[in-house]
Amino acid sequence: MRGGEPARHAPAPSASAPETTVAAGDLALDPAVDGFLHGTVAVKFTYVRDARPVRIALSITHPPGLERDGTAWPPVRGDAHTAYIVDLAAPPARTMVSYTFAFKGPATTDGRSLQLDITALRADGVGLSGANPFDNSIAVAIRTVQ
Repeated sequence: MRGGEPARHAPAPSASAPETTVAAGDLALDPAVDGFLHGTVAVKFTYVRDARPVRIALSITHPPGLERDGTAWPPVRGDAHTAYIVDLAAPPARTMVSYTFAFKGPATTDGRSLQLDITALRADGVGLSGANPFDNSIAVAIRTVQ
């Protein structure tokens, strides 16, 4: 209690709110070949507990000029000029899965970052609020390997 006001506490997570986490290393781009840098980033998801989502929507907000590279990407939705959104199968409880995403970009791409945000989805595509929303978003550094 402070200054006569009642103490406020964050609401407890609902039993129906899934707890998911996202982690990733840097996007390491190799030296330029034919004017483009190429590299990959490994993104790891964990479904921790509570209501199990059917899918995880991963939104990758990227700097201008950075593009998907290769044919191994899952289907992408959204505005490719600012973000790629992919739907991935949710992992089993307390299990981590890893996906690798390949990118290419102009030589000026180094030193920027990607923003990764995940949303747990029901079968009908509706997002579920997370038990701990602070584990659902990270910034990933983009660097050039010399």
